[in-house]
Amino acid sequence: MRKLFYLSAILFITLVSCSKKNETKPQPALVTINGKVYSTVVIGNQTWTAENYDGPGGTASPRNDEATIGKFYLLAELKSITLPAGWRIPTQADFVALIKSQGIITVHNNGVTGLDTLGTRHLRSQNSWGIPGDNKSGFNAQPAGYYNATYANEFPFLNEFAYFWSSTPGTNTVEPPSQCVFYLIGLHTSAAAGFTPVESANVDPTYSVLNMGYSLRFVKDN
Repeated sequence: MRKLFYLSAILFITLVSCSKKNETKPQPALVTINGKVYSTVVIGNQTWTAENYDGPGGTASPRNDEATIGKFYLLAELKSITLPAGWRIPTQADFVALIKSQGIITVHNNGVTGLDTLGTRHLRSQNSWGIPGDNKSGFNAQPAGYYNATYANEFPFLNEFAYFWSSTPGTNTVEPPSQCVFYLIGLHTSAAAGFTPVESANVDPTYSVLNMGYSLRFVKDN
């Protein structure tokens, strides 16, 4: 009887050990957009791409790490992007839901929605920022800055800001009618000498964006 017990125990331990060896960690889901594969992350009730878009068209950054920060896209280029079923360029409401999922927010005039300091760290990557994020959300925002097509080779706020297009137009009450207004999400850090470091994430209407290139992410409902 004892021999049978010991043999059973050894068999059980062996099976558990083999099972553990064969276990694999779950891999992030992937989505293919215009021939390139992107990792994704589930945040709240939505799935987001966890990398900046790097498809056809666009303008590359002078930082020479396109694989990490993708490219910048003008408003006119957004219409030519074909997405898999269910995926979309985020709306203003999608970005508001994103930052609401990460912490306490404040809502200001003109549709500006802001996120507290700790929450914005959860959206930022752990590298390249002047003030590193912790990326607890998995959104992994990169400090790509943006592209100003009006001036050749102007890429302001590299390593400090990240801007992402939404598909939601704003009401033009400030700029001339020829200018365009769109809601963007902006993640900012600033640690200039002599100033208290500032970290923020805002979803707000931005003016005169016809010649501005911003990063792109995509989202779908779960």
